[in-house]
Amino acid sequence: METRESSMLTSLLAPFGELTAATAGELASIEVPEPVQQRVADLAAKRNEGEMTEDELAEYEMLVRYGNVLSVIKAQATKTSVGGA
Repeated sequence: METRESSMLTSLLAPFGELTAATAGELASIEVPEPVQQRVADLAAKRNEGEMTEDELAEYEMLVRYGNVLSVIKAQATKTSVGGA
């Protein structure tokens, strides 16, 4: 069963089939900057310890969502860059 969010993501990723292999390769190599990775780790630790404010929880959830979207984009770009589109 496709959710509204997954349907929107599918639509968002449709153009990836039209990317050149080189462009897809560049997208696939995107990395989250170290300061952002550290912030996620810090927030996750605070969450696990039960010391997170509502604002921090909102920030953490946003960063996790963005990370998930980036992961899907990178996976699709990797698929495209190796000719599996």
